[in-house]
Amino acid sequence: MRVLHLTAGNLYGGIETYLRTLAHCRHLAPEMGPHFGLCFAGRLRNELVAEGVPVHDLGAVRLSRPWTVLAARRRLKRVLRAERFDAVVTHGCWPHAVFAPVARQADVRLVHSVHGDLSTPNWIDK
Repeated sequence: MRVLHLTAGNLYGGIETYLRTLAHCRHLAPEMGPHFGLCFAGRLRNELVAEGVPVHDLGAVRLSRPWTVLAARRRLKRVLRAERFDAVVTHGCWPHAVFAPVARQADVRLVHSVHGDLSTPNWIDK
């Protein structure tokens, strides 16, 4: 099962630690071939590259600049055309808002992994 994990990558906290752990421990579930799609360079990208897992650069995205969202969506569309994935996992509401339409259009199973408390949602959570 090939899985593409999507996140911003510009911060380093719980989600990023989780993704790095998935990469580091991938030998425990060799049937799951993890790939990662990131929007920003930084510690997470460096650690994933050091782990030797495929990392796809989707380009920097700012929701306040819609053209960056469209460009990142085009990059993801190219990745999904070039490689076959059984599932796309968006880690958090921000990457889900940015990338879910592309995964749905590509007819790839979409998983929204929520890593936080949504009892008092902000605008992006809604």
